[in-house]
Amino acid sequence: VYLFDGSGFQTISTVPMTSSVARSQKNPDLFFLGGHTGLRAVSFTDGRWVDQGTMPRFEQGVGSVVETANGDLIVEAGLEGFFSIALGPDPKLPFKEARWKPLLDAPKPTLSGMCNVQPWGNLFLFSTDWNVFLYRDSDRSFCRADFLPKQIMGREIHNVQASPSGSDHLWLETIIGDRKSTRLN
Repeated sequence: VYLFDGSGFQTISTVPMTSSVARSQKNPDLFFLGGHTGLRAVSFTDGRWVDQGTMPRFEQGVGSVVETANGDLIVEAGLEGFFSIALGPDPKLPFKEARWKPLLDAPKPTLSGMCNVQPWGNLFLFSTDWNVFLYRDSDRSFCRADFLPKQIMGREIHNVQASPSGSDHLWLETIIGDRKSTRLN
């Protein structure tokens, strides 16, 4: 994993198969990396990148990770679902005394395991292969994304991406119309 700072690249991690990267807003020298080995923290300390290791007792593969306003994390772990992680008090050792728990009311992925969480304004956008929800961290509540056209709801969703510009735009790939199957002999 490389960080490009405008003048060059810095290697921040050599662990293979990283699927998501989130930079801490509370501590910009701290990055969280999701991958097949779980959730990893990497920090910039004393002029170099230091691997802080993986979240103890959290062996799920992590596909996406976001930071909440108070510095906690929400992670997506495929078929395992979504989890809330309260980090420890020391930003130099974020996983020391950290605790995790399932996000109970979160949407559930189906057998394909397609699910994702990403920031969307002051909310979080949760998506699975059949639905899109918004999550408000302040009261830990979910609601349907009613702004989506009704013809999209209930369709198989392949990809959802929030606009990085901070606007309310959303990119969504789905199947509209009849889906035909082909029989193989």
